[in-house]
Amino acid sequence: MKQVFLFALIGASMGTAVAATLAAAPHPSSIGCPPRIVDQAAPVTAGPYYLENAFCPSGLKSSYTISAPLISPDGRHFLVSGYDSLWIGAIGSNAAPRVIASRITVPGLGYSKAPPFAWRDDSKAILGVRQDTMRPSGFTLGPLSTIEIPNDGEPRPLPLLKDVAGGLDGIFWVGGRGLALAEFGTKGGYYRPEHDDLTPTLAIVDGRRGKVLQAVPMPLSHGERPRTLVGDIDARLDQQGNIFALFVLNGGRWFEWQQGKLPRETLLHPGPNGSWKFALAPNLKTVLIGHGLSASGVICEHYSGTPRKPECEERTPQSGAVADLWDVQTGRRLWSIAGTAYDFSHTYRPTISPDGRYALVSMPVGKRPHRETIALVSMADGSEIQRFNIPESYDFVLRFGQDGRSFSIDGSLAILTYRLAEKRQKPASAE
Repeated sequence: MKQVFLFALIGASMGTAVAATLAAAPHPSSIGCPPRIVDQAAPVTAGPYYLENAFCPSGLKSSYTISAPLISPDGRHFLVSGYDSLWIGAIGSNAAPRVIASRITVPGLGYSKAPPFAWRDDSKAILGVRQDTMRPSGFTLGPLSTIEIPNDGEPRPLPLLKDVAGGLDGIFWVGGRGLALAEFGTKGGYYRPEHDDLTPTLAIVDGRRGKVLQAVPMPLSHGERPRTLVGDIDARLDQQGNIFALFVLNGGRWFEWQQGKLPRETLLHPGPNGSWKFALAPNLKTVLIGHGLSASGVICEHYSGTPRKPECEERTPQSGAVADLWDVQTGRRLWSIAGTAYDFSHTYRPTISPDGRYALVSMPVGKRPHRETIALVSMADGSEIQRFNIPESYDFVLRFGQDGRSFSIDGSLAILTYRLAEKRQKPASAE
């Protein structure tokens, strides 16, 4: 109780003290962004963070298959992946990013949409995959092969990852040293010709050295058939540098996996099976789960010049949990954020600051004219601290800086960086 009160007191004091500092906040720098994007990026409500800069990369083709940017650990470079190309560029540069051909289909782990790329921890190269596919259908002709892409060079192959279960069919990089979660023999239905996967397998691998460190049979859904792929996943390195992962099967069963041990089904039951997006806390003890809260209604195709039917405009608001914090070991819900979606809304993966004090959560569409927003909340009790607009982008990710004093909303059309307005005060020493 004392801890919750302390966080609330800090949040309240920051909220009142920062009102004056926002008025004096420096004008944000803008590179390549039209004025409307900078205007929309201004915080919606007063709070401890202000817009520091906006950067809109040039030379990116408009396509719904473009991913949100992956920012290098040093904050100087970005990577955007598309259906058949990768774009690698410098943050703050007007120069067009360099383009690398890349044809991949379903390389993410299971059904997860996390791109199969990650920056190396020294920010000098990207770890990723490539794949031979049919054109134009995109069906798989062979398994994935791992690659490394230097900032100023062409892709080079890494040692082949292989397992008796079958070819490499998905990968999720963890950290920037080459460790990853991988799946072998899981997506035979995407190959041409198709083939059956008799022993689908999950593994912890060293992708840079081409070594399988641990392999286990793919957990099954309820009943023996059908086998179920991973629906979503998050993972971190523990203090010993080993992988700790939390994943949910498409059937709604949640598992934790600590490297060196067998996967263990958890007691998590966060509600009806839905489009969960979640983030493991830095302490690996709690998980922040975002729910797919959206209004209900009829989705209608609309073509130019064709009038929309009245039922296409009707929405039935839906109320419920927007996000909540859970204890991974006990399956107990610690707090919840309630809300109402007045229009179709999306749920994006939340993120947690490195010190575990704050989180960023996507909020559903409010009453008109309010749009989808991002809320900065306290990890102590879920109380809201500040609100921000969702940028104009095909997709975006939320990311705290390594020092915890900044965060960014990284979209394919704009990378928006926010910074803490005031220095954190040192805690009073105990008497």
